[in-house]
Amino acid sequence: MRRSAALALLVLSAPAMPASRAPYGGTLRVAAEQDDVGVQRLLESGVCRLFEGRLQGVLATSVTATDPLHWRVKLRAELRLPSGAPLTASDVARAWQRLADSGTRSPYRGLLAPLRGQGASLSGAATKPDTLVLPLSYPFPDFAESLCHPALDVTVPVDRRREGLGPFRATLQPHTFAANLQYPLGRPYPDKLELLPGTDRRGDAQRFDVRLNGRKDGARMAPVAPLLATYLVYREPRVGLDFRRAFDGAVDVSQLAELFALSPSAAMTSLLPPGMMPQRPAPRPFASSAERRTLTLAFDEASPSNRAAAERIQLKLNERGFTLSLHPASGEMLRALWERDNFDALLITVLLPRAPAAALAVVLELAGRSPLAARELPALGALSDAAARARKTAERATALLPELPLIPLYAQGWQVELAARVHGEKVGDDGVPALDELFLSDAP
Repeated sequence: MRRSAALALLVLSAPAMPASRAPYGGTLRVAAEQDDVGVQRLLESGVCRLFEGRLQGVLATSVTATDPLHWRVKLRAELRLPSGAPLTASDVARAWQRLADSGTRSPYRGLLAPLRGQGASLSGAATKPDTLVLPLSYPFPDFAESLCHPALDVTVPVDRRREGLGPFRATLQPHTFAANLQYPLGRPYPDKLELLPGTDRRGDAQRFDVRLNGRKDGARMAPVAPLLATYLVYREPRVGLDFRRAFDGAVDVSQLAELFALSPSAAMTSLLPPGMMPQRPAPRPFASSAERRTLTLAFDEASPSNRAAAERIQLKLNERGFTLSLHPASGEMLRALWERDNFDALLITVLLPRAPAAALAVVLELAGRSPLAARELPALGALSDAAARARKTAERATALLPELPLIPLYAQGWQVELAARVHGEKVGDDGVPALDELFLSDAP
């Protein structure tokens, strides 16, 4: 059997066993960008992941609330990285500490917002080599799900590089990965995985077994809900007080989602995607700006959707008195611009957790308003009923949107094309495709 280790049946669930064993072997060829989170999860793992409404343990055997203000994470025994180095609770705490440090700007720091001191206490969280105890400032029922987010996948420094305990490991060959025999859930089915550039050149389709974000209609493995949310973040002192109204009156985000974003996609006229809260009516048109202004709009050059959306926004805002200079940037450069507040406006995409209250915390960090999370989350966490918590989150998100320096645009999911010989498709509740579950029908 592939799944060899038993899990503590407290919060985490065991993965379902296939009716018959899938064949091992073969090379899986994947077309994707290097920093795609679907690819990231091939090399890294978190303490858990979400499937069919349950938390499935990966590095952890259990994530439990010992009381409303303390969560305990119990790691699997004798975890080892591909290099053979051990992975301990202290390593997990240090990995999360990098995200929580005040000197680190990341929208995903919002995932740790309920922690006491917003994560400042993580240095003492490892009470045993295989146990972390996480103290919260206030009850937050969605906290365990937040720990499953890919942004909290664990990597540690080993010999001047970073290693994670994912289903595959890097090899000496560029863009080639081998099955990781130390993967906690058992080795993946393919022996090797080749990561190829996700181009649209004619004839390339024959080279790929899997294409992330493919354009073909009816592609298999479409996610449950689009949770990759794209926002236009701006600095009001640079863009002017009337920028938001001009944008709302000029740009139809429904058209952005329908005509310019790769499917599956949905327009966002509210702070959170349609699956999390009702969308507000489209704003009324606004008259042109009296004074013409020149601004720069940065976007991720690797994202076809963001490039197309940026060009459309440039065209429409020109009619409202704004001359936009487009600035394509790498994902790393885009994050650096955001971290340093060195931009007029930029398009940035984040993977939201599926729980609305946790998603709100991430968006508030993205907007540079982390003090608002400290103000808003305790009241949300006090609601033990998930439906009531979602309704209250939607209410607060509606009230907060006008004061945040960002504009919701659209939410997307992964569209994944699979060759006929590829089987075992599975998508997590966060929309991330589980590529490690795939197998080849003609594998030896």
